[in-house]
Amino acid sequence: QMLAIGIGFLAYEFTRKKKLPQFLLCVLTAMLCHTSAFMLVFMYPIYHAKITKKWLKFIVPIIAVVFLFNKQIFSALTYILSMFTKYDGVITQTGAYTMLVLFAIFAFFSFIIPDEKYLDEETVGLRNFLLFSLVLQMFAPLHTIAMRMNYYYIIFIPLLLPRIISCRRERWKQVAVTARYVMVVFFAGYFFVSLSFGNNLRVFPYHFLWENVL
Repeated sequence: QMLAIGIGFLAYEFTRKKKLPQFLLCVLTAMLCHTSAFMLVFMYPIYHAKITKKWLKFIVPIIAVVFLFNKQIFSALTYILSMFTKYDGVITQTGAYTMLVLFAIFAFFSFIIPDEKYLDEETVGLRNFLLFSLVLQMFAPLHTIAMRMNYYYIIFIPLLLPRIISCRRERWKQVAVTARYVMVVFFAGYFFVSLSFGNNLRVFPYHFLWENVL
């Protein structure tokens, strides 16, 4: 799946440059590495959607409905998915709410802090990815498969947040500057603290791909 996510970043480059044939080729190649890469299909239309702060009056109620009925929606989606893949969508209650809260905070931050007139197309597209990640994360407490599907979009959050901070409104200048340092300290600390509770992704100590193969 990590190889598929890497190819997904190439798909992002073609998405940004509006090269649809190359984008589709990347998606198909990523799917040869991992079935979950079909999630990349949504990247192109999501990125190019012109979602601004004015859309919030529609987006917030939709997100609330998804959260309230996440079990029913997840069951329906995984039933369809199971007809074409080996994924098992039985609800297991993972309790993964921490990242959901964090993504909600990031989404709130990304719409409140910036001055919309300074946002370029790429920043808006990356913010769209964050909203999509937030929606996907609403299913993570029900099954780990939702988190795996979300990996393709989570990687773009670190690209978005510095752009949001640089486009801050003057009234939020101090909040944005403080948030920059708080995020660095928080995630550095979170990385090492999480290692003490387990290392499921085996990210530390780092091993090259060929070490595992050979």
